[in-house]
Amino acid sequence: MLLSASPFVIGEALKVTIVKASPELKNVDEIELATTTSTYSVIESQQFEEKHEDLAKLIEHETGVQIRSSGGQGSFSTVSLRGATSEQVTVYLDGVLLNQASGGAVDLSLIPLANVERIEIYRGSVPIELGNASLGGAVNIISKIQSKEGLNLKASVGSYNTQSYSVSSSTGYDKNDIVLSIESLTSDNDFEIHNDNGTPLNPADDRNEPRFNNALAQTSLMAKWRYQINKHNNVSAKVEYLDKKKELPHRQNNPLVEACFDTRDYDFITQLNSRSLFDGYFDTNFKIYLHHKDELFNDELAQIGLLGQKIVMESDKKGGELFSSIKFDTSQVKYRMLLEEEVFEFEDLLTNQPYRDNDRKLIEQGLEYKSFYFEGDFIFNISVRNIYVHDSVSAVQDTFGNPIDIGERKYTENDYQLGSRYRFNAQSSLNLNAAEYVRIPSFFELFGNLGFFRGSPDLLNEEGVNIDLGHTYTWYAPGAWLHDAQLYLGVFRNQISNLIVRDYNSFGVGVSKNVADADINGVEFNFKIYPGAFSVFFNASLIRSVNSSDVAAYDSKSLPGHYEQDYNLYLSYAVNSWQFSADWDVKKTMYYDRVNLLQAPDISNLNFSILNSSNNNSVEFSVKNALDKKAMDFQYQPAPGISYYLTYNQKF
Repeated sequence: MLLSASPFVIGEALKVTIVKASPELKNVDEIELATTTSTYSVIESQQFEEKHEDLAKLIEHETGVQIRSSGGQGSFSTVSLRGATSEQVTVYLDGVLLNQASGGAVDLSLIPLANVERIEIYRGSVPIELGNASLGGAVNIISKIQSKEGLNLKASVGSYNTQSYSVSSSTGYDKNDIVLSIESLTSDNDFEIHNDNGTPLNPADDRNEPRFNNALAQTSLMAKWRYQINKHNNVSAKVEYLDKKKELPHRQNNPLVEACFDTRDYDFITQLNSRSLFDGYFDTNFKIYLHHKDELFNDELAQIGLLGQKIVMESDKKGGELFSSIKFDTSQVKYRMLLEEEVFEFEDLLTNQPYRDNDRKLIEQGLEYKSFYFEGDFIFNISVRNIYVHDSVSAVQDTFGNPIDIGERKYTENDYQLGSRYRFNAQSSLNLNAAEYVRIPSFFELFGNLGFFRGSPDLLNEEGVNIDLGHTYTWYAPGAWLHDAQLYLGVFRNQISNLIVRDYNSFGVGVSKNVADADINGVEFNFKIYPGAFSVFFNASLIRSVNSSDVAAYDSKSLPGHYEQDYNLYLSYAVNSWQFSADWDVKKTMYYDRVNLLQAPDISNLNFSILNSSNNNSVEFSVKNALDKKAMDFQYQPAPGISYYLTYNQKF
C-alpha cells in the first residue's frame, strides 16, 4: 500500500496547523496535503470563526497573496498570487471552479465565511484534483462539514453601522450528517474619505466627507447533507443561496449617484464517494453541479460608467466530474475528467434589445503519476492535462454599445507539470515544481462589462512556464519552550507569452491587453515561531516583473496591478482565557498602468484584537486600520479608515 507520510505536517497558515497523522479525507477528490509537492497554506475555521473577518482580508495575511478591493464591507474583491492577475488565479468551492467564462476574476465577497470549514491556497503548482494549471495558483474553499453536533450563534456590530449575524447548526442521526447555515451582513459603508475634487494639484478645493452610495445588504443560506451508505461509500448534496445588494459610489464621490449592482447566486452540488475499493487500492468520486447567477447592473444616468446602462445578466453553469485514484505499493495514479457547459445571457433594458447569449462548452482531462522512494522521503509526480473549449457567441457589445458578431471559436490546449519533494529528515524538506501553462481569455476580457472595463476581442491565449523551488524547516517538540517553529524560503520564476494585463486610464477604466512577453521573478520568506503562549508570524514577498514589449513606452516597465514588496507581521499572546493579537501589513510599489506613470499609494495597515474565550462563548473587540491610513487598491476606490468591531460567539 501507499507509504505513510511524515508524522506531522505544518501548513503555511496564519497559525501553524499540526496534523499528527494523515487526516481522514471527507471526499476522495480532496487534496492529500501530506503527499502534495505543491507549495500551500491552510487556514482552518478555528482561526476565524470567533472573529470579525471576511474572506479577502483573511487570506491576505498569507505569503504571496494580495487582494484588490473596491473599498468597504462586501465590496468587489479579487485575489492575486505571486504577481499574477486575478484572472490567472483559479478559485474553487468544494472542488468546483468559480471562475466563469463570462466574468472576470472571482469576487471573494460573494463567499461568506459562515459557510467555510477551511481554505487551501496553492501558489504556483496546482494539484491535479483542481483541474488545469494556472499562472499564479489556486484557492480551494471547503464548505462546513459535520464534526460534532451543536448550534453556533455569532453577532458582530461595528463602525459605519456594520452588522453581521450568523447561525449554523450541525446534527447527525443514524447514518446522516446535516449542516445548516445562515448569515446576514449589512453596512452603510459611509466611512470618511479625502476628496481632492478631481484636482490633485489644487489642495484648495479638497475636503473630507463620508463615502456616498456605498451601502451593502447581503444574505446567504447553506444546507449540506451526507449519508454514509456503508464503510466504503457515501453520498452528499449541498445547496447554497446568496442575495447581495450593493450600491456603487462615484469615483469622485458624487452624492447624487444612484448606481447599484445586485446579485443572486444559486448553487447545487451532489456527489458520490467510494473509498478503499478492491482491497483498498481504488478510490473514486463522481459529482454533478449546477450554478445559476442573476445580476443587475443599474447605471441609467451614466454616473459611474462609460454609457448609461441597465443590464440584466444571467449565467448558468452545469457539469459533471469524475475523479479516480489507484494506489500501489510505491506509486499512485490519478485521473480526472470534466464535462461542463456555461451559458451567459444579457439584455440592456434601456435599448430593449433581445437577449444575447454566449455559450462555452469544455472538456477537461488530467492524468497524474506519483511515485514514492526511500520509504516515502522522496516524492515525484508528473501530470498531463488537456482542455478543449468550444465558444459560441451570438453577439457582444463594443465600447459604444454596438453589437459585434464573432460566431464560434474552438481551442485545444495541453498543460504539463512536474513536481518533487525530498525530505532530508523529520525537520527539513525541499520542493521543486515546474509547469506549462495556457489560459484562454474569458468573455469579460474579450468584450468588457459593466462600464468599468472595456473589451479586447483580439486577445490571444496566454502561454507560459512556472518554476518554483522552496525549502521548509520545521521544529516540533511538545513541552519544550520552543515547541513549534517553521522557516520557509522559496524562489519562483514565471515566463509568459501574450500575458493579459489590466491597464487603467486616468478615469479608472480598465482594458485587457496582451503583453508580448513578460517575466515575473520573486522571493518568498515565511517564519513562524510558537514559544509557549507567545506567537510570532512574519512573511515577506518580493516580486519583480518585467514587461518585454515592442512599444518603447512599455518595454522594461513593471507589470501593473501588484505590489512589488509585501510584508506582514503577526503577534499574539495568550494568557488564561485572553488572547491579544496585532498584525501589521505593509505593501510598496504598485502601478495602475503599463507606462508606470500612475503609481498606487503604499499601504501600511495596523490591526489589533482582544479575544476572551470560554468553553462555550467568546467576545472579540477588534480595531482595523488603527493608524487611520487612507489607502485604495483601485483608482478612486478608497478603503475605510480606522474602524471598530465587537463580536460575540455562542456555542450550544
